Amino acid sequence: MRPPPLAVVTLVAWASGCAASAAPPPATPLVDTPAPAASPATDDRAAATRLLELAIEAKGGRARLTALRSLHATGTIRLVSADFQVVGEFERWLVVPDRQRVDVTVNGKTISVIIAGDEAVQRTDAQLRPVEGVAADQLVASLWRDRDLVLRNALAPDASVGDAGTEVVADTTCDAFTVRRAGEPRVRVLLDPATHAIVRLVPLGDDARGHEDAADYQAVDGLQVARRITSVGAGPSTELTLATVELDLPIAADVFALAP
Repeated sequence: MRPPPLAVVTLVAWASGCAASAAPPPATPLVDTPAPAASPATDDRAAATRLLELAIEAKGGRARLTALRSLHATGTIRLVSADFQVVGEFERWLVVPDRQRVDVTVNGKTISVIIAGDEAVQRTDAQLRPVEGVAADQLVASLWRDRDLVLRNALAPDASVGDAGTEVVADTTCDAFTVRRAGEPRVRVLLDPATHAIVRLVPLGDDARGHEDAADYQAVDGLQVARRITSVGAGPSTELTLATVELDLPIAADVFALAP
């Protein structure tokens, strides 16, 4: 059974990752200025900041992460819901901070979803139509939460981290913290306790459902990139397996064209 177009748009939001424009990160290392008498809130921020630093180091380090300019990936995708299960292919282009295109091909048909700033369109064959309302908001929010950008976005001057703690994923007690930024959706970041790599991203908010798991990390030009991503949300669950990943290559501007 063919998945309906809206299901594929939902899928692309997950496939894209978990962005709007992230301001350049500060040049100085993350430090908390200690208060004369540390409060519980100060202790929590310090613990969350430490977890963020560990995650950035595991990703490849601050300098490499903030130098990231583009990403191109290809692979296979499996969509599963109560009504259908299909296997297809995907291709993703990302230009930091706010341009992305994801092509999903299933049953011989390709649907492209393009994000450029705060705008998004869906392309099927030669037809383009805008994505609006909640669907558009979710797509733009998916870039803020993107698994390859969320740590970079957490360094923005108006972003903050907190809620340090632990959560269990598949019988493993993971370190966890929350990233916040004015005007953007909150996201809970769960780290492998040994490697400090991101193992799960959980969107937060009244209408947020689901999570995204990342595994099988491999080094690509100095950055650790997850090759296996499993996403569970309101729409079909998706499993992505990356076959190729390229970083910092030129990507033509017309890849993100919002008009024919």
